[in-house]
Amino acid sequence: ACIDYLEDKNGPHLTAKPVNGVLHLKLMHNTNVVTELINYYSREEVIHDFFLGGLILKALGTFTHKTPSEFHRFFDRNPSFMKPARVTTSMRWDDPRTIDREREDEVRKTFRESYNEYEQRHNDLALAWNKGLFGPYEYEVTKEEVSFKWRYPKFFKLDSIADIVNDSTDLFSDILNTYEGSRYPEPPYDIEYTGGDV
Repeated sequence: ACIDYLEDKNGPHLTAKPVNGVLHLKLMHNTNVVTELINYYSREEVIHDFFLGGLILKALGTFTHKTPSEFHRFFDRNPSFMKPARVTTSMRWDDPRTIDREREDEVRKTFRESYNEYEQRHNDLALAWNKGLFGPYEYEVTKEEVSFKWRYPKFFKLDSIADIVNDSTDLFSDILNTYEGSRYPEPPYDIEYTGGDV
């Protein structure tokens, strides 16, 4: 555990390169980390949750106004010509697109989406992602690293490589955070990739 901590301390260690519309990414960390410091944490499980569940999209870029409208509910906002949108991993607060509200505060005019809606949104994202609706992808987890390839769609704008490898969204830090465990809903248990080859 001490070695893992030292390895993670100056991380995350990432490389990324787009080649002819395909993003090649590597996360170079020991993937065989299991702790029970505060919450149970298996790094490999968390990695699968993020990559298989489509949450990895948050760390890679934004979706333009040309994105099909059925995907908009997975984003932090509906994308427009001036403001692209990013996949959101957290519960939505005060979002008018929310159907099932909880924690409503009439005085402050605030509300949050229910856990059921949040979980269903994540499940639906994972299903769309694994049907290849955001483009085909593949990933492999070894003891030393995660390799990922994704043919991103025309309606996606890749972040700068510097922003991706510097983890500007903190998503890779979330993956490596042994104190948190997996904070997000897991993809459906029986999910199967049918999105084709990269």
